[in-house]
Amino acid sequence: MKLVYKNIEYILNLEENKVPVYIIENQKLFFTMLQDLHRQVNMSEEGNFSLFDDKNKELNISKNFLLISDVFNINFHDKKIINSIFSMLKEESLSEENYLLRLEAENKLKDFLQVLISDFEFPLEINEKFEYENLFKLFNIRIQENYENFLEKIIDYLKIITRLTSIKYIVFINLKTFLSKNELEKLYKESFYNKINIILFENYENNCIINVEKRIIIDSDLCEIY
Repeated sequence: MKLVYKNIEYILNLEENKVPVYIIENQKLFFTMLQDLHRQVNMSEEGNFSLFDDKNKELNISKNFLLISDVFNINFHDKKIINSIFSMLKEESLSEENYLLRLEAENKLKDFLQVLISDFEFPLEINEKFEYENLFKLFNIRIQENYENFLEKIIDYLKIITRLTSIKYIVFINLKTFLSKNELEKLYKESFYNKINIILFENYENNCIINVEKRIIIDSDLCEIY
């Protein structure tokens, strides 16, 4: 995979077991790049970033990237996650192994509803087509959030979003502001083990340098340093 930005000469090769780090010290460029990425990822608009596979075929960035600008507000109840969970649960509910249990549950629920509507002032009817998505919503099925620390929460979120959706790359903004070097090393290790691809955007160079990182620096004068 290759990530290209129109106004930067450097072409970033997205390699396995490497963490690309964009260090953009020019404030205006930092804002412009992230604004472009936000629009392309979250709004499916055209922009200056381009993603290519190994055969130089351009890929849709919004389908492959997730942009996390605020690690304190990562959303386990994102629509993509919930829809994927519901789809998998529905498939499981319709399996042959669950046929008798499903039939019994549906009949009991319909019998209960018939009791409720039987003495209602106006005639009511029940839709015989049972929509399991509505049942999942009724019981508010969601990811259980029970974490001992902040890093564990981030790692679990990355596992969930990459396994349940089409997302292949997670982009963090200024992640090094919030995690120590030891925490970053643990995050990288877990990401590599689970085949999760991470890209960092930082607006300044700090002393936290890890050997698996692949860094590109654009200084305040727009000079590119590899």
